Amino acid sequence: MLVAALALLLVASVSFVANYEPLRFLGGGSGVDAHVVARQFDAYVPTGESFTQVELDHHPGQTFFFAFDVTNDGPLPVTITHIGPSNDNTGPYRISGVRLGPPVMRADTYSRGASTPFQPFALPGHAMRYVWIDAEFVGCLQRSTGAIFGTMPMTFTVFGVTRQTEFVMPMTIVISGTADPSCP
Repeated sequence: MLVAALALLLVASVSFVANYEPLRFLGGGSGVDAHVVARQFDAYVPTGESFTQVELDHHPGQTFFFAFDVTNDGPLPVTITHIGPSNDNTGPYRISGVRLGPPVMRADTYSRGASTPFQPFALPGHAMRYVWIDAEFVGCLQRSTGAIFGTMPMTFTVFGVTRQTEFVMPMTIVISGTADPSCP
């Protein structure tokens, strides 16, 4: 009976860790580099929930950043080991760097000057960290074409188990094709 109870506990624990998805945006800070924002407005899904839609005009070679809070909404600590796609094939932009805000809330938490280059980091249960994604527009997008994204891939570990998730960002970013003279 004891062996069966221990086996059941082990199966439940493994299942819990294998399905643990604690990373969320819980309403802290977020934003997109103002010098590239063409339009920004609040949008609504049919269930009535709102989100911010940010539209950027694509200009090859132009750099920009976007940023958001990542909160571990669960009770268990995690280690975030990677933020962003596992390759450079991200469509009309490529990520050139990831930066982190201070590990504890301070007056300069949302200041880019207080950020440091990404290194894997521990995020205790119910803790938050601010993340900046540095990017550059690549390739050409013809007018009336574009790309849209609202998630960011993240890899984390919990109790030594590696998990991958699509972190739902607090904004949807739409990259619109332009009549850029550098594009054919």
